[in-house]
Amino acid sequence: MRYKISSSANQQIDSTTARLHDDISSPHQHINQSAHQPIIPAIADQTVIQWSLGKKTGDTLFYRNEKGDTLGLKLIAGLSSSIFQGYVLISNENFLRNYPSSSGSNVFLIDGSAEKSKEIGEELKNTFRDYGWEMTTAGERLNEFNSVTNTYLAIFLALGALGLILGTVGLAIVVARSVLERRREIAILQALGFTKGSIWKLLVREYLSLLTWGLMIGLVSSTVSVWPQFISPGSEVSYSFVLLIAAAILINGFFWIALLSWFAIKPKEILDSLRN
Repeated sequence: MRYKISSSANQQIDSTTARLHDDISSPHQHINQSAHQPIIPAIADQTVIQWSLGKKTGDTLFYRNEKGDTLGLKLIAGLSSSIFQGYVLISNENFLRNYPSSSGSNVFLIDGSAEKSKEIGEELKNTFRDYGWEMTTAGERLNEFNSVTNTYLAIFLALGALGLILGTVGLAIVVARSVLERRREIAILQALGFTKGSIWKLLVREYLSLLTWGLMIGLVSSTVSVWPQFISPGSEVSYSFVLLIAAAILINGFFWIALLSWFAIKPKEILDSLRN
C-alpha cells in the first residue's frame, strides 16, 4: 500500500482548479515564493472570497502575526468549489516566518487509490489513534459544504416546478377562453370555405407565435437579472438545463394550443355559432 501525506494543506493546491485573476499563470508557484513583509500572497476558495469575506481577487486581507505586526494577505487567486472553504492558504515558509512558535500540522491531505480508501483510513486511524485522528473523504467534505446551497437549490427547484405547473394551467385557460370568444369568427371562416385544417393551422401559428415571443422575453429578462452570477468566477451554470426547461415549456404550450384549437372547430359548435 502506497500513499502520500502532505505536511500542510497549503502545499497541495492543484493549479488546474484555480480560477486565475490578475494575469497570474501559476498561483501554485506564486504562493510558494517568498514575499516581502508585510504583504504575502494567499489563495482562498472563491465562495469564501465573494460571500464570506466580501472581497474579490486582488484585494488584501489584514491580520496580526505572532509579534503583533500587521500582516497583509493578498488574494492572488480563487479556488472553484474546493475542500478549502473556510481557509486562507499561504505557503508554509511564510506561515512559519509569521508564527514561529507553531509546530506540526493540524490538517493533512492524503493521496491514495480510491479503491483502497477504506483500508488507508483504517490503517491511519489505528496508527494515529492516540492523537485524536479524524479522517473525512473529499467527497463527504464537499457535500457538507454544499448542503446549505443544495437545500436552497432544492427549494427553488420545487417552487420553479410549482410555477411551471401553474403557468401550464394558466396557459390552457387563457387559450381556451380566447378560442371560445372567437367561435363566431371561426364559424364565418369555415362558412366562407376555409377547411378545418387551414383554420387549425391558423390558430396554432397565431397562439404559438405569442407563446414564443413571451418565452423569449422571459428568458432575456431573467438572463439580465442573473447576469452578474453568470460572469462571476466560480459560478457553475447549466446552460443545457435552462434550454431544456425552455424547450419543455414550448412543447407543453404547443400541446395545449393544438388540442384546444382542434376542439374549437367541431362541426356542432360551428353550426351553433353561425345560428347566433
